[in-house]
Amino acid sequence: MSVCAVKKYENKIVLCADSIMVSGLNKDVTTKIFKINDSFGFAMSGLGRDAQLFYSFTKTNMIATKNDIDDIYDYLIKYSDYVKEKTGVWTCESSFLIVNNGKVFSSLKNVEVFEIDDFYAIGAGQDFALAAMKLGHTVEVSINVACDLSHYCSVPIITFEFNLS
Repeated sequence: MSVCAVKKYENKIVLCADSIMVSGLNKDVTTKIFKINDSFGFAMSGLGRDAQLFYSFTKTNMIATKNDIDDIYDYLIKYSDYVKEKTGVWTCESSFLIVNNGKVFSSLKNVEVFEIDDFYAIGAGQDFALAAMKLGHTVEVSINVACDLSHYCSVPIITFEFNLS
């Protein structure tokens, strides 16, 4: 339960997530959105386990240089192998927004991958956030709208920016 959104602007990409924790975690712990470096980061909606495993994986694995949908699929296959090695099984019940070198991709439960050209949102508050961005609002406003309208989303919000050069 959560909401994450991303929007590409002329000079930057803004990635944003709410902070709801459904059970078992301290609300001060960031488990949905990560900025790995100045050009790579992700936000996710789903299980905290998936976020932590993906975060661990991303610290030592980079996406191939073409940075296209095929590269994202290959990256996610490599990630699934990593999860199997760590846990003995492969499951992913989460959706991700991935920012990499000026491009944005969405992975829905590691099945469907597509590139995002303008804006997108995932999670329980997805429809509210998408409607707000469609009306021209910023990513931060769209996440706040989702938090106001969905009891599955909650402030505070966390935002990361990636400059496009």
